[in-house]
Amino acid sequence: MHLYEHLQEIEYQYTLDKIESIEQMHQGQTSQTFKINTLSDCFILRSLKSISDANFEFILHQHLNANCSRKIAPIIHPTYEGNSYIQLEEQVFHLQSYIASTKCEVQMEEWINVFFELRNAMCSFESNHVRTDRFNTIITWEAIKENWSLDNRFPPVLEMEKKINGLVNRTSIEKQWIHADLGIWNTLFNKELFIIDFGEARIGHPYFDLAAILTSNVPAHYNANEIRHYINRFISCYSKIESISLSLLKDFISLWFIRGALTAYKQKAFDTALYFLNMFNTYNRSFT
Repeated sequence: MHLYEHLQEIEYQYTLDKIESIEQMHQGQTSQTFKINTLSDCFILRSLKSISDANFEFILHQHLNANCSRKIAPIIHPTYEGNSYIQLEEQVFHLQSYIASTKCEVQMEEWINVFFELRNAMCSFESNHVRTDRFNTIITWEAIKENWSLDNRFPPVLEMEKKINGLVNRTSIEKQWIHADLGIWNTLFNKELFIIDFGEARIGHPYFDLAAILTSNVPAHYNANEIRHYINRFISCYSKIESISLSLLKDFISLWFIRGALTAYKQKAFDTALYFLNMFNTYNRSFT
């Protein structure tokens, strides 16, 4: 898509100052992100899969920012007609406020505080919008199981199936809306921590988000002992606010890595799949 052909429409729909430039920031599998610079401000134009997804995320952002102690998600701007999206060449977009992220080590306490803010606000969120798990563990496993069984780089099928079924049974606890991809790649820091990209949001258990926060913050080069030390610090910090179920946290961390391995294998990223399996084993040792 050539957005330069639609500058006047974007300016008109959002009553913006003259757009000076558009820069593509991200080209993902499910969305595109552009930075729009006007004479007086900056915005993010992000594509969505459908109008229903656009309306859902607009309402979700409004709910979060109204029910947290501060705004934790970028503001999604409505058009001058009050629509939550703009449609350009049959593609659906949101216009969001731009948050300039700075490179800074975010303290563990802030991560945990933002998790609680998000969890509590999501707990009161209500929507009839149907959101499926795009990386459903069982469906992904069934899709790759036959090829996996012929690949001697990976654990035997029966061993994997036992692990997968056990994890799925223990973590199939649908409690509330969750972000479902809450790694550091979906956060921005500018004096405070902000959460972005709710494209995977669905009904699930908050510990899935907690597992993503924890594991994505641990440096990749840490060994099992260093990971154990980090987990203990994390648990100590978390427990100042609320008690934590170690067994459930361990299961959701294991699920996070197993899902990563299966998804990577399906995408034929075999080295990445092996990395996730190694992390699965390393974190399991860290909990013993």
